[in-house]
Amino acid sequence: MRLHKGPSVELRRLLDRAKRGLLVIVIESAWDARLAHWIAGHSAVVDGRVLPLWIIPADLTLSADFPMGTIVVRPGPWGEPMLRHWLREEGLNALDTRDMRREIMAVTGGSAERLLAIRPLIHDASSQTRERLHDWSRQHPLRPRDVGLPDDLHQAFADFAALGETDERRDFLSLFDARLAEAMLSLSLAEPCGRDGLRLSPLGRLMTL
Repeated sequence: MRLHKGPSVELRRLLDRAKRGLLVIVIESAWDARLAHWIAGHSAVVDGRVLPLWIIPADLTLSADFPMGTIVVRPGPWGEPMLRHWLREEGLNALDTRDMRREIMAVTGGSAERLLAIRPLIHDASSQTRERLHDWSRQHPLRPRDVGLPDDLHQAFADFAALGETDERRDFLSLFDARLAEAMLSLSLAEPCGRDGLRLSPLGRLMTL
């Protein structure tokens, strides 16, 4: 395993020199879609001699051009503990109330990308802040395609969103394809509930607005 943090020329050199066997390259440099596609098409990756693992920053958790052949690790949406930590780090202690946290989660779904985007809009817990959040949310809707949900699952997701949750997995499978459960869990659109059921996550609920 090799860790890469330097310029792209060093990464290209690693790929060009890859020999037999499997080399895992963990990439922590800035995301570069063009480079990622070049890597995915490199003979060392296509032949299975190199497995590229790209750790992407939080602001790319939703929409990015991720090529086949490159494993991309995407941080999941933040929960309330992480949101509270972020508010304190940003000096926004006045917003660390149950109502304001609910407002923030409602427009961001816990997505770090959306949280960073609304940062200039939130200064206090005033009604003006709430109005700015609601206006921003209307101007920046989130759709299933934005988070990578396959097109053929969009209608099934809408049907599940109307239902909201199931208490048991067998109830879910009696109504929906197992692929939908796998996709929603992997994209953080749903979370476990009940015995082994599913319910919409904050990010999933955001896409129903």
